[in-house]
This record gives sequence, C-alpha cells and structure tokens, in this order.
Amino acid sequence: MIIEIEHIKNNSFNIKINNEIKYKAGKSWLNEDVSSLNYIITTKDDKLLYYVEKPKINHFTLKDTNNNITSKIDKETIDIANNLYNCYEKATGVVNNICIYDVEKQIAQVIIPLTNSNIYVFLLDEYQNLDSVISLYSILCYCFSLWDTIGDASSYPDVGVRYTYDKNTNKYYDKNWLLNNFDNNQLENIYNKINNNRKMAKKAYSQNAKKILLFVALGWVLVLIIAIIVYFSK
Repeated sequence: MIIEIEHIKNNSFNIKINNEIKYKAGKSWLNEDVSSLNYIITTKDDKLLYYVEKPKINHFTLKDTNNNITSKIDKETIDIANNLYNCYEKATGVVNNICIYDVEKQIAQVIIPLTNSNIYVFLLDEYQNLDSVISLYSILCYCFSLWDTIGDASSYPDVGVRYTYDKNTNKYYDKNWLLNNFDNNQLENIYNKINNNRKMAKKAYSQNAKKILLFVALGWVLVLIIAIIVYFSK
C-alpha cells in the first residue's frame, strides 16, 4: 500500500490511497467538539476518527470520540493498542526516511521531502489497518519535526540537502526495502515528482531572495537620496 499525504495548506492535509481521498487531517476547525488547538483525523466525509493531544514536548496521544486513548506517539515509537512499533529516521539527500519496525521486521517507510511537498507512506498490505495512525504520525513528524524543532508546517520550503551519519540509525535503514516490496515504476514516478518539486522550490526561493535584495537596495538608495536632500536644504 502506498499512501500519499497531500499538503493542501498549512495544517491541512488529504490522505490518499490509490489517488482517492480516504482520510483528512489537520487543525480541528472541522469539528466544534474538539479544541482548535488539536490536530485531528477524519474520514473523507469529515467524520471525526480521533484527535491529538500533546501532554509534553514531542509526545502525542491519539484519542477517539469517546475520549479513550487509542495510540501514543513519540520520537522513536508508535504505541497502538499496546503494540509497540519502533521508528528510525535517516536523511538521504533531499528526503527524510522514517523506517518503522515491528520488532525486527520493517513494516513501513515514510518519505518526507525537504521541500514543502507531499509525504509518501509505504506500508506493507498486511499492516494496512495501521494506515490512519501511521499517516497522522507522518503528519506530526512533518508539522512538528519530532527530530528537530517544534512548530507548525512552514510555508517556506527547505531546499537543502541532508545526510545522516549516525551508525545506530544507519543500521536500521535498508536502501533496498522499497525496491524489494513496491513497484519500481511507481517509486521512480514518486522520486521524479519529489525532484521536480525541489527544482521548483529552489527556483522560487532564488526569485524571492532576489526580490528581497532588490527591495533592500532600493531602500538604501531612498535613504541616500533623502540624506542628500536634507544636506543640501540646510
């Protein structure tokens, strides 16, 4: 199963399977019964499935409509009904990879591009019942950057390149896992999308930087003109 999490705007996402929206996620303006401070996940028809609370930094609990805790999420684990799944992050160039393990078996891999782009979740079919929780986990990683700083999803793309060199993390990353478990043509299409989005983000970033430099230069010219006028008017 390949899940595409489409970033509509800050704090708003469509979760697609086979190009069809299955869930929605984001801030809880869709449901008056939940505080607007909470993230939620709903069906495609906006029926609330569960919402997120943050009892402490980088720790989250998922609660259902009866206020029962269904899952717990932190930097390294997803606890679903007392089944613990371990998560390992590795940056490989223009994407962050989050490998999710059931004991020693890898069951999923999340790809988060280093631009303001869509997220992709590759989940083994036998674990498809975890699709909503792992999707929301991926969004929390994206919006709150569990391995970095806390904050909402930025509207400014990060177009840098990152690599992870930690040996403890590297040993849990299998570069062939995706190739061995998913269609190679689909993988190629996804990575082509990611690279094209990165090129567009770099171009937009460069154009914005040039505009800022131009405005700064014009500002200094204006200050200089005013200074000259004031000097000669004395």
